[in-house]
Amino acid sequence: MRIKQRCALLFGLVLSLMMQGCAYKWVAKYDAALVAETLVVAKQVDRFYGHLIESPHSHRPYENYKTEYIDIEVNLRSLMLQHKTRSLNDESIAIAQITLDKWLKYKQAHQEKDSYKTVLANNHRARMTRLFTAMVVAEEAKNMYQDQSSDE
Repeated sequence: MRIKQRCALLFGLVLSLMMQGCAYKWVAKYDAALVAETLVVAKQVDRFYGHLIESPHSHRPYENYKTEYIDIEVNLRSLMLQHKTRSLNDESIAIAQITLDKWLKYKQAHQEKDSYKTVLANNHRARMTRLFTAMVVAEEAKNMYQDQSSDE
């Protein structure tokens, strides 16, 4: 019995020493380039809404904004793809998916109604800003996590 206890104690000691050198990774690595690209797309969306809001209501048919919608959709899909190709990135994928889904919903509504009310445009602009902020904050949190991990 004493031999088993000593073996168990020795095993526990060796295991604890090994675990001190190991760090479990639960989030994706920070990607500064992705943050920069996210900010570029956020600026593009903000400019889209700024242009839309400044235009007279009679100059807001969908056709006038079709090219911008396509360009922004392509950029949002690119962000989504970049998030999906990284492991341990579920939260960022979810935020990017919500952002893309909202953009497509707003685009479809504009297409169907062929107009865009100023109040609605202001609300959508604010919502998109919050979503892009969430994307950047989620990525910056990974940077904080890495800083803490490297300190240990």
